[in-house]
Amino acid sequence: MVKHFNVMLDDPEQMPNMDKDSTLAQFHYKYLQIMLGEKRIIYKKGGCKEVTKSQYFDKLSNRFTSTNHIPSFGKFLNLINEIKINLN
Repeated sequence: MVKHFNVMLDDPEQMPNMDKDSTLAQFHYKYLQIMLGEKRIIYKKGGCKEVTKSQYFDKLSNRFTSTNHIPSFGKFLNLINEIKINLN
């Protein structure tokens, strides 16, 4: 599964569902679990502590800025920036 789509090089939001027995969201969840598992990170919907750290967030931000990958995350970043501006 992980070998068929390289999220390090390609936009993860463009990853197709490669499992006929699951929805796209279910497939992406399984993919994320496998990918993080390779780094010895356990990811569950109710226990996602590792991916909530600022280091992970910063890497995602840099990824969007440098590649325009993950456009939905870019919308989130734009919203955060708007809120910051409005608070000042």
